[in-house]
Amino acid sequence: MSDTGLLRQNEVAAILGCSPRTVQRLRLSGELPFINRKPVLIRREDLERYLAKQEYILCQKRAGQ
Repeated sequence: MSDTGLLRQNEVAAILGCSPRTVQRLRLSGELPFINRKPVLIRREDLERYLAKQEYILCQKRAGQ
């Protein structure tokens, strides 16, 4: 499915190194946008944006220490 730029929840979990349940929590909290269909799909660019945001937050925390 990743050829289209769309990822399934389990693919995102593998990329993040977490469980599909964690990805579900990220979706439901609004942190990770998704397409609500079966199966749930996440745009690769949304995942990349999420990862960039997490990197920024981590850098800010390091700079504050």
